[in-house]
Amino acid sequence: MAVKQFEPTFMKISVLTAALQELTPREVRDRDPDRAIEEWLQLAREVGADNIELSAAPHPTESDIPADAMLDPVANTLDLRQAFDKRRAQRVFTAMKETKVGLSDLGYFDNMLHDDPTLRRKKFDFMMRVFDAAILLENPAVVIRRSQPEAADGPEPADVRGSVHPPAQGGKGARHRVPCRAMSNAWLDHARQFSQ
Repeated sequence: MAVKQFEPTFMKISVLTAALQELTPREVRDRDPDRAIEEWLQLAREVGADNIELSAAPHPTESDIPADAMLDPVANTLDLRQAFDKRRAQRVFTAMKETKVGLSDLGYFDNMLHDDPTLRRKKFDFMMRVFDAAILLENPAVVIRRSQPEAADGPEPADVRGSVHPPAQGGKGARHRVPCRAMSNAWLDHARQFSQ
């Protein structure tokens, strides 16, 4: 076995964009989905932050839980109703270069547990779009936080128990850092099984 010199990797301290949802008003964000990212990068520069953690969640019109029932407001600074493509990624890179503010990771907020297999599949597909966006943004990780309304504190649905993929384990508010490029096939297979 080869011995390798320890090389520490330092966490990038960042500002979570879900912390202030209405920095860019909803009506502006809905017309121009990437405007909120640009404005967050500008705010981060103004307050002296080196990085932002870009929040992603289903848009209020696509979520299975009403926004007013959530513990946290809808955290879709990264709006994925439209495909996040190279053109959109370039717009974000341009804003990062102009502001000299980086991206530490993407934060994904949703409750993957649901007794409806169709809805679970929709949530899985959205999660994969978050991973795809992270790769286009050349970002190594997505932090996944299970988010749910106060009324949903009961046990998970019986058909989901025992087949939950890793990001949903750990209880309410659990956070998991998932490397996008290094996700194992076993993890993806497990996630696909959960979403069916």
